[in-house]
Amino acid sequence: MNIEFEENSNSQKFPDFYLDTKNKKTGLLEIKSFDWDRGPGFDLANFDSYCTSLLSDAYRIDSDYLIIAYQMQGCALSIKNVWLKKIWELSCPSGTYPIKVQEKKSVIYNLRSGTWYSERNTFKPFATKEDFLSALNETRYQYPQTRHTNGHWLQNVIKNYNEHTGVKLSVK
Repeated sequence: MNIEFEENSNSQKFPDFYLDTKNKKTGLLEIKSFDWDRGPGFDLANFDSYCTSLLSDAYRIDSDYLIIAYQMQGCALSIKNVWLKKIWELSCPSGTYPIKVQEKKSVIYNLRSGTWYSERNTFKPFATKEDFLSALNETRYQYPQTRHTNGHWLQNVIKNYNEHTGVKLSVK
C-alpha cells in the first residue's frame, strides 16, 4: 500500500504529518505513543497555542491522532493496541476544569488525554467536537488568565470552522 504524505518540516509544530499533500487543511495527523503499563499521560496540545490557533485554523479540530500503546518486557517491545481518534475522543472532563489539563502553580500548560479505552474511568471522553469546544470555552471562562479575552472566542472559532469547512457547528 502506498500512502502519500508529507512530514512537517518543523518537528515541534503541529501536525506531525500532512496526509493530503495538496490541501494543508485536511488529512492532518499527529502521532502519540504511551507505555501500556503506565497509561496515557501525553499532551494533546499546548492549551494557549491550541485555543489561539482555532481562531484562524479551526479545521484543526478534525485532525486525526494515531495512538500507539506499547509494552516493554526486558528488551522486548510489543504493541498492545493502536487507535485512530479525534481530539475530542481523547479528551475528557476533569475534577478541576470542564476539560482535562496539565496545571502547575495555577498555570494551565497543556490539554491532556484521558483514558478513553477504559470502562472504569470516572471521566468519559467527549462524544462530539461540539462538547469538546464547549468544555474548552468553559475552561477558558474559569481560568483567570483567559477569562478577560474569552468574550467571543467560541463564536469566532465556530465562524472560522464554517469558513474553512462549510459546516455549521451548534455549540452550547
